[in-house]
Amino acid sequence: MRAAAAGVTLLMLVVAADRTAAATATAVYQVSAWDYTGAYSTSLPTATSAGAIDEVQGDWWTSSADGSLSSWSPPDFVSTVHAYGLRVLATVTNYSTHFDPAISHSILSRPKKTERQVNAIVDACVSQGYDGVDLDWENMFARDRDLFSAFVQRLATALHAQGKILGIAVAAKTSEPGDWAAQKAQDWAALGAAVDEFQVMTYDYHGGWSDPGPVAPPSWMDAVISFAETEVPAGKIWMGVPFYGYDWSGGGARSVTWSKADALLTAHSATIVRTASGEARFRYRARGVRHIVYFQDSTAIADKLQVVLVDHPAIAGIAIWSMGGEDPGSWTLIHSELK
Repeated sequence: MRAAAAGVTLLMLVVAADRTAAATATAVYQVSAWDYTGAYSTSLPTATSAGAIDEVQGDWWTSSADGSLSSWSPPDFVSTVHAYGLRVLATVTNYSTHFDPAISHSILSRPKKTERQVNAIVDACVSQGYDGVDLDWENMFARDRDLFSAFVQRLATALHAQGKILGIAVAAKTSEPGDWAAQKAQDWAALGAAVDEFQVMTYDYHGGWSDPGPVAPPSWMDAVISFAETEVPAGKIWMGVPFYGYDWSGGGARSVTWSKADALLTAHSATIVRTASGEARFRYRARGVRHIVYFQDSTAIADKLQVVLVDHPAIAGIAIWSMGGEDPGSWTLIHSELK
């Protein structure tokens, strides 16, 4: 019995190794990164030099409750991204001081506002030279689920008529309709049928609302993407990858980039402990207050990429939040693993 079990175990290891090697050898994945701080000017030279990126999404556009659109972006953004030979998408949010469900509800519940919003998005996309749009309406009301699906289908049709693409950022979940309003508002099968890029935000598993913990544990990412593949064609799915972490103290947390976390490590002579999630964790005290930090270095990113390579080799690629937060070594790693 022991010999048989050992043989089965060995066979499983060989199959797993072959599967990883085959995925790495044959698959070329798409890599997209959001930018909302203007980091493209400093991150793109490194990312493109490494051959690690295909698309940049500028988080500049916001929807208004009356159906209009604020569509400002840095003057050189589109031309700079295109000069590197990359696609450039405009991210549209329902953000004011927060992701506001009242904004999206106002647009979705009034046909004239719906029409105005669709036209505004398409006109801005065409006139400003974007290759497409990434719709990132978050924290919506559950009751807007069907209206939202219809809106996305209409927007996709209008953009496709102009030769543009539509991506969508969706809240992570592992079942339909989901457990809370933000999840229930998004019908994955309907949305996935309409869009070209289905970007799952597989991060913020822990955050300022929770106890300290990993931002994106690979086991959870795997569960979310496994569910996504039951609802959406795998070739449309992009797995979200975080380039950030959190520093918890006093019952709350603030976001930290790799460079900020690295500076804290040095300043406090802290020691990294590698958690089961693969994310880097360390502790320090400042002004008598205890801090716990989880963040993404290239080792943590490598563990997350295995979710694609080993468990979901048929998906389109990864979508990174956000450019400018990275461990510089991450771009070379992404190229070596996904390209």
